[in-house]
Amino acid sequence: MKFVNDDVIEFLLNKGKTHSYSTDIGLKSDDALKFIELLKKNDAYILGGDVMQKVDNKIDFTYDSWYSDPEQYSKEESYKRAIDYITNYPLKENKYFSFVWVDNNDTFSLLKKILTEKNKL
Repeated sequence: MKFVNDDVIEFLLNKGKTHSYSTDIGLKSDDALKFIELLKKNDAYILGGDVMQKVDNKIDFTYDSWYSDPEQYSKEESYKRAIDYITNYPLKENKYFSFVWVDNNDTFSLLKKILTEKNKL
Protein backbone atom coordinates (compact mmCIF):
# COMPACT_ATOMS: atom_id res chain seq x y z
CA MET A 1 0.00 0.00 0.00
CA LYS A 2 1.37 3.45 -0.92
CA PHE A 3 0.87 6.54 1.22
CA VAL A 4 1.37 10.18 0.37
CA ASN A 5 4.31 10.57 2.75
CA ASP A 6 5.87 7.12 2.37
CA ASP A 7 9.33 8.67 2.64
CA VAL A 8 8.59 9.98 6.16
CA ILE A 9 7.22 6.65 7.39
CA GLU A 10 9.95 4.62 5.68
CA PHE A 11 12.71 6.81 7.16
CA LEU A 12 11.40 6.37 10.69
CA LEU A 13 10.80 2.64 10.36
CA ASN A 14 14.28 2.07 8.89
CA LYS A 15 16.35 4.45 11.04
CA GLY A 16 14.42 4.73 14.29
CA LYS A 17 14.38 2.88 17.56
CA THR A 18 11.00 2.19 19.11
CA HIS A 19 10.33 3.12 22.73
CA SER A 20 10.17 0.00 24.87
CA TYR A 21 6.53 0.50 25.95
CA SER A 22 4.92 2.77 23.35
CA THR A 23 4.78 3.50 19.64
CA ASP A 24 7.19 6.45 19.86
CA ILE A 25 10.19 6.22 17.54
CA GLY A 26 13.45 7.97 18.31
CA LEU A 27 16.29 8.88 15.98
CA LYS A 28 19.97 9.43 16.73
CA SER A 29 20.86 13.13 16.47
CA ASP A 30 22.32 12.96 12.93
CA ASP A 31 19.27 11.09 11.65
CA ALA A 32 16.95 13.43 13.57
CA LEU A 33 18.45 16.41 11.73
CA LYS A 34 17.96 14.61 8.38
CA PHE A 35 14.39 13.84 9.42
CA ILE A 36 13.71 17.53 9.99
CA GLU A 37 14.75 18.17 6.37
CA LEU A 38 12.35 15.43 5.26
CA LEU A 39 9.52 17.01 7.28
CA LYS A 40 10.33 20.36 5.65
CA LYS A 41 10.10 18.75 2.21
CA ASN A 42 6.70 17.36 3.17
CA ASP A 43 5.51 20.76 4.43
CA ALA A 44 4.98 19.54 8.00
CA TYR A 45 4.86 21.64 11.16
CA ILE A 46 6.99 20.25 14.01
CA LEU A 47 4.98 20.59 17.20
CA GLY A 48 7.83 19.29 19.32
CA GLY A 49 9.50 16.16 20.49
CA ASP A 50 10.89 14.06 23.29
CA VAL A 51 14.30 12.72 24.17
CA MET A 52 14.74 9.03 24.84
CA GLN A 53 17.80 7.09 25.92
CA LYS A 54 19.02 3.55 25.67
CA VAL A 55 19.69 1.92 29.04
CA ASP A 56 20.15 -1.82 29.48
CA ASN A 57 19.01 -2.45 25.88
CA LYS A 58 15.71 -0.62 26.49
CA ILE A 59 14.64 2.72 25.06
CA ASP A 60 12.97 4.96 27.62
CA PHE A 61 12.06 8.64 27.99
CA THR A 62 14.43 11.10 29.69
CA TYR A 63 11.46 13.48 30.16
CA ASP A 64 13.36 16.18 28.29
CA SER A 65 11.33 17.73 25.48
CA TRP A 66 10.62 20.79 23.37
CA TYR A 67 7.42 22.31 22.02
CA SER A 68 6.54 24.90 19.38
CA ASP A 69 3.10 26.46 19.62
CA PRO A 70 1.67 27.00 16.11
CA GLU A 71 -0.04 30.15 17.36
CA GLN A 72 3.32 31.59 18.39
CA TYR A 73 5.84 30.15 15.90
CA SER A 74 5.85 29.87 12.11
CA LYS A 75 6.53 26.59 10.32
CA GLU A 76 10.11 27.71 9.57
CA GLU A 77 10.60 28.60 13.24
CA SER A 78 9.37 25.14 14.25
CA TYR A 79 12.18 23.62 12.15
CA LYS A 80 14.78 25.99 13.60
CA ARG A 81 13.66 25.31 17.17
CA ALA A 82 13.89 21.54 16.61
CA ILE A 83 17.34 21.85 15.01
CA ASP A 84 18.58 24.11 17.81
CA TYR A 85 17.23 21.80 20.52
CA ILE A 86 18.87 18.70 19.03
CA THR A 87 22.12 20.44 18.14
CA ASN A 88 22.50 21.95 21.61
CA TYR A 89 21.34 18.90 23.58
CA PRO A 90 24.21 17.76 25.85
CA LEU A 91 25.56 14.21 25.98
CA LYS A 92 23.92 12.84 22.83
CA GLU A 93 25.45 9.36 23.18
CA ASN A 94 22.70 6.72 23.55
CA LYS A 95 20.06 9.45 23.08
CA TYR A 96 17.20 9.36 20.58
CA PHE A 97 14.90 12.19 19.51
CA SER A 98 11.23 11.57 18.72
CA PHE A 99 8.95 14.01 16.94
CA VAL A 100 5.34 15.12 16.93
CA TRP A 101 4.29 16.87 13.74
CA VAL A 102 1.25 17.78 11.69
CA ASP A 103 0.91 17.79 7.92
CA ASN A 104 -1.87 17.84 5.36
CA ASN A 105 -1.83 14.04 5.06
CA ASP A 106 -2.05 13.16 8.76
CA THR A 107 1.14 11.10 8.42
CA PHE A 108 1.79 11.16 12.18
CA SER A 109 -1.54 9.44 12.93
CA LEU A 110 -0.99 6.96 10.11
CA LEU A 111 2.43 6.06 11.51
CA LYS A 112 0.94 5.48 14.97
CA LYS A 113 -1.68 3.14 13.45
CA ILE A 114 1.01 1.19 11.58
CA LEU A 115 3.10 0.82 14.74
CA THR A 116 0.11 -0.17 16.85
CA GLU A 117 -0.76 -2.91 14.36
CA LYS A 118 2.88 -4.00 14.19
CA ASN A 119 3.05 -4.28 18.00
CA LYS A 120 -0.04 -6.53 18.00
CA LEU A 121 1.80 -9.14 15.88
